[in-house]
Formats: sequence, structure tokens, C-alpha cells
Amino acid sequence: MDGIFPALLQEEWEILLPHLVRIFRACLATGYVPVSWHQVKVVFIPKPGRSYYYGPRDFRPISLTSFLLKTMERLVDRFLRDEILVLRPLHPNQHAYQAGKSVETALHQLVVRTEKVLDQQEIALGVSLDIEGASDNTSYDYMCSALTRHGVDQTIAGWIRAALEGRLATVALGDVSRSVAVSRGCPQGGVLSPLLWCPVVNELLVRLNEGSVYAQGYADDICLLAVEKFPNTVSGLIQWALHTVELWCGGLGLSVNPDKTGLVAFTRKRKLMEFFEPRLFGKTLKRSMSVKYLGVILDSRLTWKEHVDAKVKKAQNLMWACRTACGVAWGLKPRVVHWLYVAIIRPSVTFASLVWWPGCQTASAKRKLSRVQRLVCLGITGAMRTTPTNAMEELICLPPLDLVVQSVARSAAHRLWSLGCWSYLHPNRGHSSILIRLQQSDSVFNMGVDVMRPVYNFEPQYRVTMLTREDWRKATGVPPVVKRLAWSKMREGTGAGF
Repeated sequence: MDGIFPALLQEEWEILLPHLVRIFRACLATGYVPVSWHQVKVVFIPKPGRSYYYGPRDFRPISLTSFLLKTMERLVDRFLRDEILVLRPLHPNQHAYQAGKSVETALHQLVVRTEKVLDQQEIALGVSLDIEGASDNTSYDYMCSALTRHGVDQTIAGWIRAALEGRLATVALGDVSRSVAVSRGCPQGGVLSPLLWCPVVNELLVRLNEGSVYAQGYADDICLLAVEKFPNTVSGLIQWALHTVELWCGGLGLSVNPDKTGLVAFTRKRKLMEFFEPRLFGKTLKRSMSVKYLGVILDSRLTWKEHVDAKVKKAQNLMWACRTACGVAWGLKPRVVHWLYVAIIRPSVTFASLVWWPGCQTASAKRKLSRVQRLVCLGITGAMRTTPTNAMEELICLPPLDLVVQSVARSAAHRLWSLGCWSYLHPNRGHSSILIRLQQSDSVFNMGVDVMRPVYNFEPQYRVTMLTREDWRKATGVPPVVKRLAWSKMREGTGAGF
């Protein structure tokens, strides 16, 4: 809304850079943010998977802020990650917005503990929590105080507070527009917004893991896991953890919706003794046979049957939606249908297959996955319904879907092992056995990956001069060859000289 667009900053950075540096330094030293940077345009993106879009919770508000503010936020974000979080890292059980961590690392750490519980004939009570409006309802005072307690300088924390306060959000629909002053929370779409929530929830994770409960977080999704041999003991541990969450939410003015909270008991015992059901915000949590966490359905015995069925149903719905746009002699081209399957539908099936790949090893699961790929093959080839699935897969070079799930799981396991994020609590059984298979074979999987920490050089000792083709032909404006690097692109080819 300030009229400055990225191309201006990219093309004229040599002229603007000295002025921007002075502006940024002055803003940081004085804790001031220009009024034009506080003007925010808000657009609404429909949330996926909704059957209707009537209420405000069916949309995700994205704030479009000034590019100069985003540049300043990027510099502060880089300083926090390279300096503060290196000296005082976040809790290792926080898996969001950190290099080398992802949904796969969070699920791996959780499932490997659950598999160990099942093999040792113990009882694990798991709870999945979703903090409502975590980034939208947290006060500025608590976010800045959490940064300060984590070691952030008062100058940086003061500028972050100034960037959050005084925002004026403008929403336009046709010819009608409304402006609202924002009094709390951080903007969705902001550069610093993901990182600002991490120190806040980090204090909760530290408090929970100091007890006898395993707690991990991914942004505002919290998972609790208590392990014991007796039902009442494990219920008491979970109740203590839920009471801690209540006190923490009460101090921040946040809440957890009990209706969206999942409670499941992981055990192989056929008859589980009755235990008292824990309560959250005055409401009793009912135990279910499965819980959904980070897009994966975990059942009480980790058979993954319910998750495979959900993935197959979702893939079939997506494929039928695509089939309405193609026929035997009309519609989308076979190449486009193949791309839709490989780029959209199949990744949705193999998502987080690192933990649930054992669920696709049964004959029934393979048949279900094969039906999905058969729909795709018929849509691509237009063959008769009696054509064998294996023949169509050979024609269009599509490996069976259960093998694709395993291949994605192997890649994820090797990546986590190379980054040092692999857990060896139970390496020989369950989903962790896929890494043992790789390391037993004499292959490249015994090698690590060439991961290097990026180093940012903001003061390069060279200058790039882009000349036109005519300048090179006429030799006008060509820099002298002494202590210069010349890179030329001619008709004869490309070359460089020092």
C-alpha cells in the first residue's frame, strides 16, 4: 500500500541501499516504524477441505505488508536465527520453523516412542491439542517478554513491539473497504510471525518435559504422551499435563477447544482396565480409538489401517474430480493427467510415509492403493475397463503405489539419519526398520549428505557490470582486465577471464 514494489528494490538497489541502511539503523536504534509500514492490506484465502465457506473461520487472513518492512524483518529474523538461537536454542521437541526439522521429524520422534511402548506391553496415553488463535490472540507484552527471557536484546525486542503495534488492517470487497486497528497477535504472512510464536510456546514445552510427560510441538499443535504400566497412573500424569496447559493458557488469554482435542490409549492389551478420564477446561475428554496429529491418523495399535483408508478415499475423490475433465477422445491430454497424478495426487498419498509405510505392506492395503492407481491409468490411457492394471502401469512407467510409498519413506529416513535427527530407541522394528535395510546393503546409503551451513556475505569484494551485446561488440564500456573478472556471452559461446 506504500507504492513500493519488489522490482524497484531489485533494479535500483545500488542507489537505494545507502538510504535504506540509514533508515533501518535509525528505526532499530529508536524503536520506531514508519506509519506507511503499518498500513496492511488483508486478503482472505479459503481453507482447503471445507464443504462450505460462510463464516470467517472458513478463510485464512493473509496480511500484505510493505516490502521495506519485510526487508527489515528478514534482517532481524536472520540475526535471531544465526545469533540468539545458536547460543540459546529452542527446546529440541519444537519441530516447526527450524532448519533440519519438519513434520517428519516430529512424527518420527512420537511414533518411535509409541512403538516401543507397544512392544514392552505398557500403556501410553496420548493427547493432541490445538491452541486456538495462537498467533492471532497472543498479546504483544507476552511475545516481547518471551523474547527477552530467551536472551534477545531490549533494542531488538523494542523494535519488534513497534512493528506489531499500530497496525491498520484494510479489507476491500468490491467498492467497499473497511480499516481496523489491530491490538494483539502477529500478522499471518509476516516474515517474523512464525518465529515470534516459538519462544512463547517454548516455555510450555520446557515446563511439561520437566515432568514425566513427553511433550512436543509443531507451531500451535501440541502432543502429550504419558507412559506407565497402570491405567490410573498414566491418567494422573496426563491430568497434570493438561492442568499445566490450562494454567499456561490462562496466563496468555488463550484457550484450547476440548471438542478438537483427541485422547487415545496406545496398548496391545485386549482388555484395558477402566481409568478415570482426564478433564480439560472443565470438560471430560472421551477416549477414542484413534487421533489425528499433523495430518496422520494414529490408531491405538499403530496398524495404520484407518490412515490408509483415509488416504485412499482422498486420492479417489481427487482423481474423480480430475476425471470429470477428461474422456476417451476429449478433455485433458494424457500428459496433463499424468502430471496431475504425479505432482498433486500421489504426494498427498505419500505424505509422512516415513512413519506409516508398514501399513501398506498388507495385501488388503496393496489392493486399495492399486485401485487408486488403476483410476489414474484408465484416465491416462483411455483403455477398456478389462485392461490389467499391471499392463497399464508398464505402458506409462508408473511403479506400484505401495513401492512408491516405501521409496519416499527410504529417502526421508536417510535424510533424517544424515542430519542427526534419527532416534535409535527402537531401531529393529516398526517404521525404523527401513533404515536398517538400507544400511545393511553395501550402497550409497551408507554415505552422509553434504549439508553445509549457509554463510551470508553482505559486503562482497567485487562488482557486477552487466553490458549489452552491442557494448561487447564495439568494446565500449568494457572494464580493463587488470584485477577484474570479465564474463562474456558471444555468438561463439560463453567465457570468463581474470
